[in-house]
Amino acid sequence: MAKKPKPKHEPEVAKTLSKIGRPSDYSDELAGIICELISEGNSLRSICALDGMPHRATVLRWLEKEGSFRDQYARAREVQGDYMDDLILDVAMACNEENVKSTRAKIDAFKWRAARLRPKVYGDHQTIETEVQVGLSPEFLQIAERLQEIERAKRMTIEHQPREKDR
Repeated sequence: MAKKPKPKHEPEVAKTLSKIGRPSDYSDELAGIICELISEGNSLRSICALDGMPHRATVLRWLEKEGSFRDQYARAREVQGDYMDDLILDVAMACNEENVKSTRAKIDAFKWRAARLRPKVYGDHQTIETEVQVGLSPEFLQIAERLQEIERAKRMTIEHQPREKDR
């Protein structure tokens, strides 16, 4: 069977196809745009659905490989927690008699999300951090030193006593 000749334009089509589609190569600029959109309250799913944005799996791969992006993304998520807190106030202010139930549901969702994104600020658990320094009194140190001397003296006495074999 004879092979079909390759069309002359095939390399050009391959180049064009490689430019079409979602970006898969990491760039600081694209990472910055993603983080900005995250901090403005957008989900990663909705960001990745936008034209010109990489697939969600690509972004997750970048998070594994790119330490600076991982740090920037984590900070964007924290800022998103603040954004959720802002939304609580906006939604509460827009509440009226007709939308009380839906407003309550939205506020609860925003509160839950903010608590997960910034648990130290919006979380339900309170953590109290203290620093305690324990110091020993000079009297206690003297007693401990004296006990060590007594123990050494006992060992010396036991070591210098004749053994039963030697008697």
